[in-house]
Amino acid sequence: MRKNINSLLQKKNLKPKERILLLIANQIAIEKGKKSILTEADEYALSEGWIPNNDEAIEYNRYNEGWRLTGFMELDAYTTYLKAENSFFKSK
Repeated sequence: MRKNINSLLQKKNLKPKERILLLIANQIAIEKGKKSILTEADEYALSEGWIPNNDEAIEYNRYNEGWRLTGFMELDAYTTYLKAENSFFKSK
């Protein structure tokens, strides 16, 4: 798999969606307790080490914001659950 990622990065024509998907896959692997699939250099190359045109930057930021919001949604749902549970126990 490592060779596949290196070959993708060497092409240098990855679309913004592909860049974000690789970064997300790496983050998910780390959160599951597995080894990171990207090196720090790979992460840098995917996120900061490229010069996008305006359309690519807009698309990349849109996908990145969507991924960030999914993390917040999980936290917000858990907070709402805890508030509801707290209210339930206070009402007893």
